[in-house]
Amino acid sequence: EEEVITKPVEEEPAPAPKAKAAPVATPAKTSSDFWSRTRFGGNFGAGFAGGNTFINVSPRMFYTATEKWWVGTGFTFIYSKQSGVPPPFDESFVYGLNLFTTYQIFGPLFVQAEYEPLSFEQISVNNHTGEYCADRVWVHGLFLGGGISQSIGGRGAFFASVLYNVTWTSGTESYYGSPW
Repeated sequence: EEEVITKPVEEEPAPAPKAKAAPVATPAKTSSDFWSRTRFGGNFGAGFAGGNTFINVSPRMFYTATEKWWVGTGFTFIYSKQSGVPPPFDESFVYGLNLFTTYQIFGPLFVQAEYEPLSFEQISVNNHTGEYCADRVWVHGLFLGGGISQSIGGRGAFFASVLYNVTWTSGTESYYGSPW
């Protein structure tokens, strides 16, 4: 009979535990710096009297470049209908863009500059025939002035300003009846 001799098996040392990676801190999700500094607003106006209609929709977007300096853009759409003017000249559609910058001088007071090209139908009457005619024109305005702002909540504000159109000319070359 054969004798089986067994040798004790040397055990291999257990592998060292693998080091666990330290948890990586992930930054909290936040909106980009651009959008956190961007604000929206604008103007809306409407008037109805004596058969006349006036509607102004002018949304704006502005960016707070610094705590005191804002830059922005927007567009303007104005619809008006006048009584006493024969169709199709009784209705007008005005549209355009604007680019502006505002700087807060101190407290709520600010200065502002704004460039505004507007397109509108310039209506004229032929002195010999009495007929109306309309030509669509672009008029460029440069407004300078200032105003006051009042904060409303954390991200809102109310602005009141007085601007003077330094490129205004009297007559039919301007959409506005006055430089103010």
